[in-house]
Amino acid sequence: MSKLLVVGVDPGTTLGYTILDLDGNIIEINSSKTLSFSSLISNIIEYGTPAIVSCDKTPAPKFVYKLAVKLGAKLIRPEENIPAKEKRALTNPYKEKIKNIHESDSFAAALFALDKIKPLLKKIDKVLKKENKPELLDKVREVSIKQDLAISDILEILTKPEEEVKIIKKIIYKRNFTEKDFFNLYDKLKRTKKDIQLLKQQNKNLIEKLNKKPEIKIPKQKIDEKLLFKEIIIQKLNKQLKEKENIIEKLNKQILELKNHFSLLNNDYLLKKLDNLSYQHFDLRNKSLNIQQEDILFVDDITIHSKKTIEELKNKVQIIVYNKATNKVLEGLPFVFINSNNLTIKQIGLFAFVSKTQFDKELSKQDILTNIIKEYRKTKPHHI
Repeated sequence: MSKLLVVGVDPGTTLGYTILDLDGNIIEINSSKTLSFSSLISNIIEYGTPAIVSCDKTPAPKFVYKLAVKLGAKLIRPEENIPAKEKRALTNPYKEKIKNIHESDSFAAALFALDKIKPLLKKIDKVLKKENKPELLDKVREVSIKQDLAISDILEILTKPEEEVKIIKKIIYKRNFTEKDFFNLYDKLKRTKKDIQLLKQQNKNLIEKLNKKPEIKIPKQKIDEKLLFKEIIIQKLNKQLKEKENIIEKLNKQILELKNHFSLLNNDYLLKKLDNLSYQHFDLRNKSLNIQQEDILFVDDITIHSKKTIEELKNKVQIIVYNKATNKVLEGLPFVFINSNNLTIKQIGLFAFVSKTQFDKELSKQDILTNIIKEYRKTKPHHI
């Protein structure tokens, strides 16, 4: 997850802004007379995810309010304008990093906001330590700051057991497959469903907040603009929800297809798919595929390969089915190769399936492979 940010802003002819992380580390202090609103947003999100936008005045200037809305961040402002003396006390230890009053005011606003949320951050740290869930720190911080959800509710959403666990376990136990073969597919489904739960809760909270009397005093003539912001955000969240739901539907379909194919594996071989044999791709994909002894690979493009990948595979894999290759490349590699054009292959996610009868027939055409075929048929591969 990207770093969570606190952004202090001092708008005006000269725009001053400060970016801190939640530990108070300075990421950037800057000012400009020519920086546009969109350029400021680009600068900020380059460093991470804005959790808070703050200012040193109340009510918050329109520019600051608009920035918080666009970034989807919580707006923190003082009850009263921060006195100059207090701002100097906040920023004095860092004066060598500050070039002008605009940067000083933005820095003071960021430090003020950070001080306001320190009790919440400490409480989150304490709860996660007690629950032994340090890996959820950033996600819990972000949701708690932005949406004012109880920490216990956030943890329940993020750690609630999924029904799909039971389904996948049944498949694994029935067909004797390892959970690692399902890891990539199931992990995507689980994370997507959690994201949807959070989005729904955020959407609900946002609508409730926007329907309440706003804390910030917005001029009457700006009400239409506020309603426009509200509509834009709701549309954006609804779009995200729809996208996540479509992903879940697609993944559920893949799980069903995999389940059906696993039940027929007495008649099919399972192939593990790679786009190519470059080490970067192999290293990333293998974390999900867990390629082991006697596995059969289905590689899209053999022409892309590295020595390191070949070294890792040559003592595990004997047979590779391919879509694209050249004779020169194939002759130089220590595997048995079968052209996919000679097979009827069903592809589902990271896996592919091919008829044992058809596969063995294609393999037997190569006289040079007689000994390999005998050894191949002596033992039942772990993945079949």
